[in-house]
Amino acid sequence: TPSSPITFRGYPGDSLPIIQGDYSASPPRIAVSLGGVSNLVFDSLEITNGYLGIVFRDNEEQNITIKNSNIHDNNGNTGGNNHGGIIFRFTRPSVVKNVIIENNIIHHNIDPSSFLNTAGIDVYGVTNLTIRNNIIHDSIGGIFFKGSIFNDHNIIGASITNNTIYNVWQGIHFIGGKNV
Repeated sequence: TPSSPITFRGYPGDSLPIIQGDYSASPPRIAVSLGGVSNLVFDSLEITNGYLGIVFRDNEEQNITIKNSNIHDNNGNTGGNNHGGIIFRFTRPSVVKNVIIENNIIHHNIDPSSFLNTAGIDVYGVTNLTIRNNIIHDSIGGIFFKGSIFNDHNIIGASITNNTIYNVWQGIHFIGGKNV
């Protein structure tokens, strides 16, 4: 439930637990791939070395929080689109609601073969999105918001505050959105 979510968290005082993908494997492996989940918190984790870092795809996610984590070196180097550290990717109207991404360090998520579609945070179709107090650096893009030419996958109701973005080609990139 929203008031009692499933939480993946490091033990207080210990080093961050590592969730590691393998972008050099055949086929490449994503560090965390989820669909159709709700009421999840990812707190104080290290997510690294994936084809993608943490990705939510094509389902009805609600109440997702990603916080206090180090998300880095996720290198979708096999071509294609939409690579990076945190990805919400959907091919139908927005059914993802209530997402918070806060207090993370997101860096070195680079796909040299897909220059414009690589970002620390890549969001495509979310309602009620909060991105705050993150540090994003050394990636092609900082935060990408992607809508749709059909205008049915837009970001609706987003707040982006107190993020530090540096050493990227594009800081914040918008394609489609309402009340951002």
